[in-house]
Amino acid sequence: MDDIQLALDGDLKSLGFKKFGRTYNRSHENGIVQVINLQMGMPQPAIAGLPPEAAYLRPDLYGQFTVNIGVFVAEIAPPALARKSSRYVQEPRCSLRARLGNLMESERRDILWRLDTPTSAIVEDVKEALFRYGIPFLTRFATRSAIITGWIAFNERELRLSQRPRLDVAIMLDAAGDKGGAVDLLRQHLSLPSLNPHHSAYVRELAQELGLGELE
Repeated sequence: MDDIQLALDGDLKSLGFKKFGRTYNRSHENGIVQVINLQMGMPQPAIAGLPPEAAYLRPDLYGQFTVNIGVFVAEIAPPALARKSSRYVQEPRCSLRARLGNLMESERRDILWRLDTPTSAIVEDVKEALFRYGIPFLTRFATRSAIITGWIAFNERELRLSQRPRLDVAIMLDAAGDKGGAVDLLRQHLSLPSLNPHHSAYVRELAQELGLGELE
């Protein structure tokens, strides 16, 4: 894994990314940080009573890794995460998130690279995917304006990465002073079907927290 990452370092550094362990950060607007993370798989945990036919529920991912792509937007992040002190942004703190394989037109699924494959072959494959799909995704949503105008349509017309694009954009509009636009998006979100019986209450509480009042 170290050899693979070393082969990626130069290209990512030339694009303005800074390395923090297995994670890379690149800042654009104040409060927006682009994130690339190399996540190594964990060995299969021992679970007492788990029958062999259910082993797929806890797969053994040791010796494999995947690549996470994310965009952190300060105003969308839950307060606890937004206040969290750190030298860098970790991928789980991002609001726009994807696995690199999800973004690849030929795959649209999580891809795990095996570390027992020759390093040169892995590096070539990861670089091709990263620069063809990952970096363009980050570039596409590099600004607040781009996220506000494009994040909802992306999820509805191109690739469903999030179940809450309207909530994310509503929060951003509220932060930008567009209260009416934020209310409209929250109402639109409420009109969408949800399998969570408590979700409606969550959205209404969010509106109250944002100072938008009661949603009709």
